[in-house]
Amino acid sequence: MLIRLYASFAIAVACAAGAVLILIAGRLLDIQFGPGPISAGSLGVVAGLSIVAGLLIGGQLADHDRSAKWLHAILIATGLVYMLPPFLDKPLDLIRSLLGSIAGPPVAAIVMLAIPGVLLASTIPFGIRVASPSCDGARASRTGAATGAIVALGAMGGAMSARLLCLPWIGMKATASAIAATLIVLGVIGLVLERGGRAAWLGLLLIFAALSPVPPPAPEGLVLAAQTDSGPAWVVEGTGPAAPRRIFVRGAPISSEGGRVLASHLDEGAPPHPGRRMLAIGVEGIRWRESVTSLWIVERDPGFAALAREGLGFPNVETGDARAFLAATEESFDWIVFSLLREPPPHWVTREAFETAAARLGPSGMLAVILHADPRGARAGALYRTIRAVFPHVRVFVDPAGGGEETDVEILASQNDLGLAIARSPGLAAHEVPAPDGTVLTDDRNPFEVLEWR
Repeated sequence: MLIRLYASFAIAVACAAGAVLILIAGRLLDIQFGPGPISAGSLGVVAGLSIVAGLLIGGQLADHDRSAKWLHAILIATGLVYMLPPFLDKPLDLIRSLLGSIAGPPVAAIVMLAIPGVLLASTIPFGIRVASPSCDGARASRTGAATGAIVALGAMGGAMSARLLCLPWIGMKATASAIAATLIVLGVIGLVLERGGRAAWLGLLLIFAALSPVPPPAPEGLVLAAQTDSGPAWVVEGTGPAAPRRIFVRGAPISSEGGRVLASHLDEGAPPHPGRRMLAIGVEGIRWRESVTSLWIVERDPGFAALAREGLGFPNVETGDARAFLAATEESFDWIVFSLLREPPPHWVTREAFETAAARLGPSGMLAVILHADPRGARAGALYRTIRAVFPHVRVFVDPAGGGEETDVEILASQNDLGLAIARSPGLAAHEVPAPDGTVLTDDRNPFEVLEWR
């Protein structure tokens, strides 16, 4: 009876581990190649084929050898392989550089999913064989239904716990290590249940001690922590006596990233209008609160919005969709700044979205769009052409601190000639680049998600 319960639990754990593995692989594909249908399609196809192959191979082997030792061995082998994908940064970088964004995602998905996916799927037929060694016709339907329920519950539990708890709070590597440890321990428990012995129990304790994940320490000077779509984020006290608090995510100060050209322009006091009322799309806009008279922020991530309000004491933060806010507000602004350093929703970057923004600008207002990309690439070109379809005067600048092909691209636009503003601001004139070419993005036709960063 005990070994049957163990086999059912092993199936559930394997399905949960498979769901988490797919989530981790999806995140790594997004990091390396950007979100889009090619990455998502590669992930789905490779995961599906791995599951099918594992079920077929496992079914053949389970009918050939009904011993439970194979289930234990597969669990231990899967645990050893499972911890590798989150640590494949350099191989994935090599795949991206050699194969690009079209052929790269399928190959990267195969590297990450093929072996552990086949192993995890093969535990299902082995678990069924161990849990129901004599499945006759009278019990076949009940056994199949129970197995299906276990598979579904395991996959749902793994996906929800990873998405809501493990991946955001302890990260991909610690999550993979914890699941790998669980699979290995489960395999050793199977050996203990089948054979017993002090050595097996001692090995189990040693594995627990060696593979238990250690949660990351809180940063020094922590004021407030919150969960965001980008991972755990914190408000941290400044290091100097007059240094302000800042928001950190993944070890980087998000409130000081990007917009250096725009910041220098504002600090030089060169706008052709006196008001300087700014609406910033994204919490990154907090960096300009000392450079403008009034600042409002619209942040779609509730975690970042809470950090800005409660950790930084900034009250003018709206939580929600930027385009919906622009359509609903009756306020007029001198600056509207879109910070696209985090992957934006596609409906933010269409002609209709910028038309909505233009309606909220004052007579001499200016629009700024900041993204990390190749200034000659497809995304920068598409954004330039789309903004140019709304604003008659558009200029493109690059971050003076950027290096390599990718840097922070800053696009400034206005209904008025920008020549005077640029002439008054040497920080702008020194970093202007030729406008790239691209396609106009609309609500009806918007390939933004599949455009390459480069």
